[in-house]
Amino acid sequence: MVKRLLLAGIIIAQTGAACFAQGQPQSTVDYNKIIVPGSSASLNAEERLVQIAWRNYPDNEALWHELKMAKADVNITRWAWFDQIFLQGNLNEFTIEPDKAPPGGNFFPKYNVGATMPIGKFISIPNNKRKAKEAYRIKELDINKQKLMIRSTILGLYAQYNTMLEIYKIEKSTSDDADGAFRIDEQKFKNGEITLEKYNASQDYRGIKKIREITAENDYKQVKYKLEEYLGMRLEDALN
Repeated sequence: MVKRLLLAGIIIAQTGAACFAQGQPQSTVDYNKIIVPGSSASLNAEERLVQIAWRNYPDNEALWHELKMAKADVNITRWAWFDQIFLQGNLNEFTIEPDKAPPGGNFFPKYNVGATMPIGKFISIPNNKRKAKEAYRIKELDINKQKLMIRSTILGLYAQYNTMLEIYKIEKSTSDDADGAFRIDEQKFKNGEITLEKYNASQDYRGIKKIREITAENDYKQVKYKLEEYLGMRLEDALN
């Protein structure tokens, strides 16, 4: 009866696992290519930055250590049976010392050996092993997800950096032009060639352009600093 119940439990568990697996998504992505392999010297700027960020960002290494821990748990569950097997035995005292046996005495059994294991372990150990394997797979998926995140973040930040840098260059050029025009108007005002109203308007225009230049400079530097947080080095060094 116990064997039948045990067999039925195993069949139900396997059937449930098979039904669940049918709904499991199957990825067709080659995650080994998310971070382009090979020497960084042969890569373009974008791929080089992605590779450097993947190598240097601490969260990435932490995920690899978590994966190793999950692998160790899988190995532990493989040998869990040995923690549950208990062997015991004993010898008849007259088998050890036959001289003490009474004449004509014949005592049985001369020895006995036995092994015990809780029946529930036939269910819990395979399930724990399956849980450990699933936990390991989750850690693999975490690493794949991290690869996607690093690639998306670095490419996005670098594109944003280039955009902000170009905007800053434009704003700086117009600010320099406004500063040059103001200096000319300043001299004209001293010479009495333009009115105070014209002078003040030129000064206000220079101030507006200077503020836009400073703001644009701050914007591109903030993106640059965020990018360098992932790279673990100066952007200039990473690109050289």
